[in-house]
Amino acid sequence: MKNDGNPLVRYAVSINGIVQGVGFRPYIYNRAVEFGVKGFVKNAGSGVVIDAEAPRQALKSFIKEMVQAPPPLSQIEKISIRRQEVQNFNDFKILESQESDQILSFIPKDTAVCEKCLKDISDESSRWFGYAFTNCTDCGPRYSILKKLPYDRCNTSMDSFVMCEACSAEYNEPSSRRFHAQPVCCPECGPQLQLLNNLKQELRGTAVIKKAVQLLKAGCILAVKGIGGFHLMCDAQNAQAIEALRSRKRRPDKPLAVMAKDMAAVEKLCEVDDAEAKLLQSPASPIVLMNRKHDCPLPKQIAPDSSKLGIMLPYTPLHHLLFKEGMNWLVATSGNKSGLPIEYQNDEALKHLSDTADYFLLHNRDINIPIDDSVFKVFRGQKQVSRAARGYSPLSFNMGAVHQLVALGAEQKASVCLSKGGYAYMSQYMGDIKNPKAYQTYKKVIDNLIMLTKTSPCAYVHDLHPDYLSTRYAMEQSMRKIGVQHHFAHMSACMAENRLSGMAIGVIYDGTGIGIDGKVWGGEFLVGNLEGFERAGQLSYMKLQGGDKAVEQPWRTAVSYMSQAGIKDWGIFKNINEYALETVQEALEAGLNCHETSSMGRLFDCVSAMLGLSHSISYDAQAAIMLENIADYGINGSYDYDIYYTGKCLQIDFRRLLEGILRDIRKGRKAGEIAGLFHNTAASFTAEAVEAISRQYGIRNVVLSGGCFENSLLLGLILDRLECKDFQVYFHKLVPCNDGGVSFGQLAAADSMLRR
Repeated sequence: MKNDGNPLVRYAVSINGIVQGVGFRPYIYNRAVEFGVKGFVKNAGSGVVIDAEAPRQALKSFIKEMVQAPPPLSQIEKISIRRQEVQNFNDFKILESQESDQILSFIPKDTAVCEKCLKDISDESSRWFGYAFTNCTDCGPRYSILKKLPYDRCNTSMDSFVMCEACSAEYNEPSSRRFHAQPVCCPECGPQLQLLNNLKQELRGTAVIKKAVQLLKAGCILAVKGIGGFHLMCDAQNAQAIEALRSRKRRPDKPLAVMAKDMAAVEKLCEVDDAEAKLLQSPASPIVLMNRKHDCPLPKQIAPDSSKLGIMLPYTPLHHLLFKEGMNWLVATSGNKSGLPIEYQNDEALKHLSDTADYFLLHNRDINIPIDDSVFKVFRGQKQVSRAARGYSPLSFNMGAVHQLVALGAEQKASVCLSKGGYAYMSQYMGDIKNPKAYQTYKKVIDNLIMLTKTSPCAYVHDLHPDYLSTRYAMEQSMRKIGVQHHFAHMSACMAENRLSGMAIGVIYDGTGIGIDGKVWGGEFLVGNLEGFERAGQLSYMKLQGGDKAVEQPWRTAVSYMSQAGIKDWGIFKNINEYALETVQEALEAGLNCHETSSMGRLFDCVSAMLGLSHSISYDAQAAIMLENIADYGINGSYDYDIYYTGKCLQIDFRRLLEGILRDIRKGRKAGEIAGLFHNTAASFTAEAVEAISRQYGIRNVVLSGGCFENSLLLGLILDRLECKDFQVYFHKLVPCNDGGVSFGQLAAADSMLRR
């Protein structure tokens, strides 16, 4: 009704961002009632549209409240407001959703169970008491159950569960926190648990969760279905169960993630600072890598090569219910065989994990998109993502992209990245797609993201390596293809994340990647912007014998490098037989199965093998992790090396470094001191090379990227040396520095190339 003293005004408001699946429409409804606003709110595409009518001051207060204090899980990226002709609405309603191609797509993420829902499952008077699928607008599954946008129940895996009368009443009650919570359910109408042995026989009698805990306490291994897939779980204090899990999973050495009951349980295992505690308890609830305490009560074989533990807190009601039965710590590793993708379908898990798990704790809520646990660490008070996955992906990033593209990433630690409306949408980590099953998941994720974002790509962006499956996928597409060199993609990812558009020096250290000269790069100093680069420096090429075997058996790298440095002292390789050593030398001399590489990752492998830490490895970067783990952080000094130019390209020759290490080994110097001196040397020659390139090109911005910068010691030493010389140094926080971030860099580079 119009008031002449305070006339009505009407605005059409369009909001983009994470505003679906987070209780945004119920929030808007309740604020509208509070401020006397009439009209409606509805989902449109992946955003929200509001038609609001009220006296001017009331409407202004309504919009201000909405922008400044939105629901805790929401994230407003863009808001547009248009004045409209007054309609004299009678009330405020939530209307049915509509699909829209005009609104930006922001995909809701899976979220850890909230405190209120935890109280519900602990309250004997609540109808959600002990229920493993309790959720509300502030928590629960989102992306993993989503089939299409808008985010409504009919577009999720919950569509097959018809709400009971009580849940329907909650869903439609504006004062309820389950008002329009799409996965809302209860024991009467929602998903149910089932406990089977590995012969698919159902266990009856004792309550399912209580029986599952009894089995865990007895040393059994359980495959437990969560939000985005299965975990393989066992008692984290039972060394025998851990050894059985490692043997069956074919994961002899790689650290296993631990789920701790609560923060008190975490603090018994690790040194925890405020930033790490905050990250552990965040809605994303990731695995956080933290320093293990000397008196940690868990067996050493949880993480035999590392001084750190990967810890997470329970993030589903089911996890919390397992811990209510008297356990403090569970191993919670990805539910797969080593090298295979995470299992997420009941039948497939029973088929593929029957010789790994003794029992299966299943449920009948389908997972549409598998997604593993995210992995983070804290570096100098700032969080860094190592694996972008559950609770964090898909990542939406406003990078101002002009073109609609699909960037296909690398082959290991695969991810894909799409662009639309200025935003990049980076998928979750998908592992090594050389495995056929992982490749099928990879293609499904691409199709799903294209569908969810309604992207119409004008080109597919790929790595230059012709044998990567991601490259082959691009070649199968009918439209334009754009190749982006692997290390330039790393550099571009760091630049785009840090919103650098000008010239920069890129220090890119990783294990492998095809260079523009056809050789294997990995220790690169690039100069350029997002449109292109030139190679200004490198670790000098070394001939590497053995192909993939040299990566799996670092002693081969050490023999290759030492031979070229004129070092023939093989006595340090005590576990390698003389015939194998001679075979590698003869093959090197004959040039058989050899390639040239500038890889920093291989240099780490070489030093690790020389110190006897890792003659062979069972997981990616194991040798480098072991070298960082033993390094003496406080030692001063470094080894000798040489820097010179070949044409315009700076060369770092590390042969004298290897001679110095061998001298110290012969003298009996502690391996930790040698490892510390090696890290110091790598930081010193990096800083010296950057200074030389800066003088040559007049550039003071430096970006650090590539998987070697997962090494916090190396990253910190290089930062210290460059920042004290007044360089502006940028590194990764939001996007993985490893190959998981390559797709993001490919997209940033290709969009800039197309604009040029």
